[in-house]
Amino acid sequence: MLLIDIFQTYVDDKITSKQTIDQAMKEYNDTSYNLIKAITECSSECGCINSKNIIELDLNNINYDYLLNLYLNTACDKCRKKIEYHIGKCILSITSLCSLCGINIADIFIKEHRNIEQYYSKI
Repeated sequence: MLLIDIFQTYVDDKITSKQTIDQAMKEYNDTSYNLIKAITECSSECGCINSKNIIELDLNNINYDYLLNLYLNTACDKCRKKIEYHIGKCILSITSLCSLCGINIADIFIKEHRNIEQYYSKI
């Protein structure tokens, strides 16, 4: 059993069993917004992460590839802790959504790994 499977089982037991799909979707929306906000604050207030462009937050159409390309710098310890916290909350909410939809999150990691391998083998 993979660590991610153990994590999903734990999330199922402690969180997902007490949530509706609507609650889980709201939680994911909130956590992803908070992550983007934390990264933006680290860039604009602390300055440890330098962005190439100004970000306009459009919560209805978030382009994560764009955000990742903007923030490839190293965060200071304080900002790193803040970002890690919010990434953890996002992982938790995504895992909960997967469980409510009957999807094994480990399978998604495997499929995405294969997609990346296929894409970059063509380049």
